[in-house]
Amino acid sequence: MTPLPTQNSTRRRQKKAPPGDLPAVLKGDLILRGGRHVAAIRKGALTRSFDSTRELFRGSLCFHVDVVAIAKAQGVRFIVATDRATGRRYAVRFADFERGAWLYSHPVFGDQLALDLSHWRRLASVGDPVQVSMFGDPSR
Repeated sequence: MTPLPTQNSTRRRQKKAPPGDLPAVLKGDLILRGGRHVAAIRKGALTRSFDSTRELFRGSLCFHVDVVAIAKAQGVRFIVATDRATGRRYAVRFADFERGAWLYSHPVFGDQLALDLSHWRRLASVGDPVQVSMFGDPSR
């Protein structure tokens, strides 16, 4: 009797980003690179998720330049990013991202634009305490 193949539960397979030479394409509302979903455009916002324990570079969240170019061509006004590690959501106006981003040329994954998370606004998530304002929106 041959043994059944088993799954190794002690090591998770690390997902790798597509190489930099694969162009981003828009398919519906999804942005794909190398056939892999890397971002989406929904309701005027570029959205993506990231893992803050592995995917920040010097405290900055990076986007491939071709993903940013697609978003700009689609008239995106905001970028919303969700941290898979903590569940926190961050937002920045697209114009502010373009103005404050710096170019990083990764040797494998290509040219990227990066903006430090300190420039992003943290959005309230379900379960977060919220301070109620007597005089309107507290975020203004």
